[in-house]
Amino acid sequence: MWIIDVDDVSGERVLEFIDSNTEEAGAILAVYNTSEEWSNAKVSISPKVDGISVEFMEWALRLARQIMVPGS
Repeated sequence: MWIIDVDDVSGERVLEFIDSNTEEAGAILAVYNTSEEWSNAKVSISPKVDGISVEFMEWALRLARQIMVPGS
């Protein structure tokens, strides 16, 4: 599993989760946010994958929150 952390000049921060088994599909899940408020975060799932397990989604969101909202 790879995680790419992008913090662009427009203030948007993106975490892309890439599965090494399906890396040709690109990021299977991306969490992005334009503020430090977790309630504003959004999730995008790649249309190239057939679905994501709930366990993976929970893990990714928990990790994204820890990275994006220090102290959470």
